[in-house]
Amino acid sequence: MSEQAQRPTPQQLLVAACLEWGISEADLLGPGRSADLVDARREIAVVLRARGGRLESIGHVLHRHRTTVMSLLARAQRDKSLTGPPRAV
Repeated sequence: MSEQAQRPTPQQLLVAACLEWGISEADLLGPGRSADLVDARREIAVVLRARGGRLESIGHVLHRHRTTVMSLLARAQRDKSLTGPPRAV
């Protein structure tokens, strides 16, 4: 099986992040800004960007504007605790 076929889809990443963080998909994609929601979104954004995802595409998946995705990714770079693979993978 190819690597492409083994990678989870964006929707599967959302589900995995929700399970890992103990949050609902509605909360993840909703307007909430609590730390756990932002952290889960950031991990998803990092994975999708590492796959070559465009900011607009990642924003579409997360129901966020591309500038919000830019902010999530910038924070992920600054955050030393995100040096390992994201939990949602």
